[in-house]
Amino acid sequence: MTYRNNLPADYKNQLPCFGTFDIIVVGGGPAGIAAAVSASELGNKVLLIEQLGFLGGAAVSGMSGTICGLYMTVADPLVAKPEQIIFGFAERFRDALYQAGGLTDPQIYGKTWVATHDCATYKRVATDMTRQAGVTVLYHTQMVDVITEDDAFKGMVLHTKSGFTRVNAKKAIDASGDADVVYKMGLKTSKGNDGVIQNPTMMFKVGNVDMQQYLSYWGQDTISPPKVVSMLEAEDELLRKKSGCSQR
Repeated sequence: MTYRNNLPADYKNQLPCFGTFDIIVVGGGPAGIAAAVSASELGNKVLLIEQLGFLGGAAVSGMSGTICGLYMTVADPLVAKPEQIIFGFAERFRDALYQAGGLTDPQIYGKTWVATHDCATYKRVATDMTRQAGVTVLYHTQMVDVITEDDAFKGMVLHTKSGFTRVNAKKAIDASGDADVVYKMGLKTSKGNDGVIQNPTMMFKVGNVDMQQYLSYWGQDTISPPKVVSMLEAEDELLRKKSGCSQR
């Protein structure tokens, strides 16, 4: 099956214009939130588009559940204390989420630590932050095509719940997770490590758990202990032969 990558130029030029912006950010996940807020606070007129009805991306829609990568890796986290080494916007968002009661203290994750967040609070904090920064947000919106002139980016064609529209912009930030803007521009893209990508994880939540009994079996490390991994890998139908993660 073959596809047409771009719409006819005449059709794009005939569409009604939603507005003119300095920057369009595609994707309202963690990267898109950071890009949109930071760009707007630097004095740019920013439009953020998100295909879902809320901000947060896979961090909330996929219930990935943790903020990772903030803390130093150590030899033995059971005797060490978490040392935060990443700050900037990541720390700003972490603190806002923590102050809103939507984030745990650091929890052991292998040789480092993570913090587990509440998905609903994450969405609310992200929404408040973009509003306070003056970012224009369009939900339930997808980028259909880019508008170019002499190979230079000039804007996008969007599909919203109200129909198709054209948006003019000087720059785009591709936070789609799939290089959607880059692909539509006809630029080079790559997939994973020579085509090898990380397997998805099935996320779920369990309630009414006896935490004392659970922790006595599982331990303080949120990564699956060897005894659990051994039982999982003993199942022939298990496609992913890799240790999992429990988030509390």
